[in-house]
Amino acid sequence: MQQRSELVGCGSLAKPTSNAITKLSSGTPIKVISTREKWSQVHIPVDINVWVFGTLISQNGDTARIVGEGVRARTRPSTQGGSSVIGNFEKGEYVRVLSTSGDWVRVTAPRTMRAWILSSQLEIHPSVTDQWLSQWQRLQPDLILGKR
Repeated sequence: MQQRSELVGCGSLAKPTSNAITKLSSGTPIKVISTREKWSQVHIPVDINVWVFGTLISQNGDTARIVGEGVRARTRPSTQGGSSVIGNFEKGEYVRVLSTSGDWVRVTAPRTMRAWILSSQLEIHPSVTDQWLSQWQRLQPDLILGKR
């Protein structure tokens, strides 16, 4: 399956007003996990960057370990309006640190985090082709994620 335009929604809410979490080029390979009405929950081969509150991680340079339970991944460095929770981290997960804003830290989301896209923006293929698989593998980031 390939994606045709911008990834528009994420997390548990599949709706037009969801915050965009990343942009994908036309032809980017994606995996559909499930569908709900007009939306498809997808796994994408590129990083999703999210915000976490700084006291909930233990940072060492450009990497950090999640030290809290059920730490929320947010679209913006705030708990106020305009910032959506798009998933949760497991305690002990490692993430790559990208930047900071006040008490907030921007990190790469775990590979288990999914996103939502309008199903009408997908081009469905009946089976995985060698070309699709090659492109998927090439786009997979080399991250330090997971438990250690």
